[in-house]
Amino acid sequence: MKKNNFKIIVPLYNVEQWIKRCIRSVKLQDYEHFECILVDDISTDNSAEFITKEIESDTRFKLVQN
Repeated sequence: MKKNNFKIIVPLYNVEQWIKRCIRSVKLQDYEHFECILVDDISTDNSAEFITKEIESDTRFKLVQN
């Protein structure tokens, strides 16, 4: 049986307060055949650092920085 793969795209800007909660929520989903692309639009806070630590060992997640 072929699995349905889909992409979750999360655009973000200065969200260091909420991004861990967002990523952890996606990780907790039962369905595992997805790719989550986090697109940072030149945040001036520590969002990218928080994201990098949170997704470092999970290949389903990718950070794109503008």
